[in-house]
Amino acid sequence: MDSSRREQPSVQHATVDVANGLDNSTVHGPVVQARDIQQLRITASTTALLSERYQAYEGFCIVWEELQGQILRVATSLWTVRSFDEYRDMVYRSESLCRDLELRHRRISLLDGGDAPSLPVLEAAKQAVQAVGPHMYAWGRGNDEAVSNAAARNFASLMRLNDAEAVFESFMQRASGRLGGGSGNG
Repeated sequence: MDSSRREQPSVQHATVDVANGLDNSTVHGPVVQARDIQQLRITASTTALLSERYQAYEGFCIVWEELQGQILRVATSLWTVRSFDEYRDMVYRSESLCRDLELRHRRISLLDGGDAPSLPVLEAAKQAVQAVGPHMYAWGRGNDEAVSNAAARNFASLMRLNDAEAVFESFMQRASGRLGGGSGNG
């Protein structure tokens, strides 16, 4: 064997004093170390995941806020709307928002796995939306009895909306824990 291969000069890395902006400590050593690159990748991946998670949770909250108001309008407007068409459009809007909420929940599920805290909110919202739907179709076919039955259905929708609001508060606590780096199981 060639002895010159074994006696290669060691590679000298430039040294630098770097101030750490997080804790104001000073690092003295090689400019780049492999573990630092790996840590940067982990930090960047975690930051990207938190950003995606934040956007998913934020989107869910925005749709929930709109759906919440829409459910309330539908449940309280049966006798104040001018026409069946106006009421039907309100119900369709609720159903559309509920489908959008489900899409937002699916996004959270992809990020959080099977333990998505948005599921109970989605289920309660679906129940509130579904409570007002059936009598609307009977009313549209000219069944006046459907209008008289609507009061009970609207009351049921409002009660389910109350349930959904309570579940949403729990969702917010869990989401805050997850976005803040906690376990979020509270």
